[in-house]
Amino acid sequence: MREALSKKLGAETTTIQTSATLRSLEHKLPNGSAKTFLAETLDCFEAGANRATIVMAWILTANHLFDYIFKHKLAEFNAVLAKNTDKRVKVTAITQRDDFSDIPEGKFIEFCRSAGVISNDVRKILDQKLGTRNTSAHPSGVKITRSKVIDFVEDLVENVVLKYSI
Repeated sequence: MREALSKKLGAETTTIQTSATLRSLEHKLPNGSAKTFLAETLDCFEAGANRATIVMAWILTANHLFDYIFKHKLAEFNAVLAKNTDKRVKVTAITQRDDFSDIPEGKFIEFCRSAGVISNDVRKILDQKLGTRNTSAHPSGVKITRSKVIDFVEDLVENVVLKYSI
């Protein structure tokens, strides 16, 4: 009954389209961590692992931004980072890719906006999606629906991964 209703409402088509959107990224990403994160995101999505899909799509997006900054906006990002006074941030400059892990994700988004890496609209999307990721990644009674997963993945892929080319 659920499958018949999904077909009538078009939910199955949306799921197939989202899977196709993710699959289309495979040839656009270089071999390495980005491709690995995308493969895991796809595996989770296609298996119906909603929480895991959200976590993996966030990792894919953060990884993409790290690569983008490292390649195109490192000086701008480091200039903002050098002015930081938040004690939770354990690094004063990005000299290697792993340095990004010393910045809390919320602060990372803030620094990206201040450095002109992302627009204010993209900052809003990332802030919202970080909240969803946190809800999904920690034990809670919140139900993570397929429609929320599709929105999450499509929003990040279209507005971050595809927008900021490496």
